[in-house]
Amino acid sequence: MFSSDGASTSSQSAIDLSGLYDKDNILLLTNSSKFQNTTLVLGASYIPAVTSVAHGAKDYFSGYVFRGDRRPAEIVLKEGFLLQHPFVSENQLPRMAGAVRGITWSEGISTSICAQAAAQYRNLGHDNLAVGYVYLIDAVHLSGFAIPSPCPDHPLARRFPVLVPLYEVNFMHGIPNTSIVGAVWPKALDDEHSQPWPDNPGKLSLAVNPEYEGGMEGAKAVVKRFNKSW
Repeated sequence: MFSSDGASTSSQSAIDLSGLYDKDNILLLTNSSKFQNTTLVLGASYIPAVTSVAHGAKDYFSGYVFRGDRRPAEIVLKEGFLLQHPFVSENQLPRMAGAVRGITWSEGISTSICAQAAAQYRNLGHDNLAVGYVYLIDAVHLSGFAIPSPCPDHPLARRFPVLVPLYEVNFMHGIPNTSIVGAVWPKALDDEHSQPWPDNPGKLSLAVNPEYEGGMEGAKAVVKRFNKSW
């Protein structure tokens, strides 16, 4: 589902990420029900289609989403997420919308409302270690195609039923680095990326992106939205 082949066109090489994993740059997401289902987070907007996708209608989602990507934060937080093809053709649109069995064929910028789902799409390297990262994206003011699970019987969809009708949020445009809140990983893991995630972690650590448009105070406001019990 998740594509991570964007070529670098960024001119922001001067961004200082040396303190990304410093203790004072780490926040904590403590409400797992929300980071496994961001439709519950304030700011989410899910607009279902009034007719079927087969007739050209599309569902849309805006809010907070997660993306698994094999590239390290030192690259992604400078570049953002770029489309493989900068100009979207008419033939690509149905794929981006998941019109055929919910499969997007690496078209668009693919994300999920579920951190666990995003973590499954990090590429695995030697010794079965996950070499990718998971990023939290602020897409409250963006709009992506809301796509159901192509495998509704998958164990993850059974664990989180919301993923059956809304598994993937796919954007037909790039996502700038200023919309990335930061990189997340289960608090229980000592290393922020090279271990498989446990099933349904209770807490996530968040390394705040220094380029996030809201800054640290904005990131704290996002975390507050996630951590509220309502």
